[in-house]
Amino acid sequence: MKTFLPVPTAVRIFPVVLALLLPLLVLAGTAQSNVYIRSGKQFLLGGGQHGAFEVTAKNVGFVAVEIKERPLRGDVIAKATLAPGQQGVLRFAAGSTGVFLNPHRFRAHLRVTLTGDTKQLRMDYEPVQE
Repeated sequence: MKTFLPVPTAVRIFPVVLALLLPLLVLAGTAQSNVYIRSGKQFLLGGGQHGAFEVTAKNVGFVAVEIKERPLRGDVIAKATLAPGQQGVLRFAAGSTGVFLNPHRFRAHLRVTLTGDTKQLRMDYEPVQE
């Protein structure tokens, strides 16, 4: 026979469990964030880090976001386009930069989770480049 905690007890325990697990997530190289990209801008993530990293991104905004990879050497690689409501998992090689483009008139909004070599990830914005 299964025993379930009453809802009020479960709700009281959840913050305690989260507080205990959060340091483990940070030590494991996981970070979560909301990313807002203004019209005509691109968000840059990474560049020069020693290891690879992975981005789980969910488009929670109203415009599509184009995602590319800018390796240390070589041409920029198109990876995906996330329409509003879509989610994707993208892997970026050591030293490369993830480029998240918003060529639309309205601000883009992504909810992202980063894993892998996240200790020295650079974050910046620049105008969309053709």
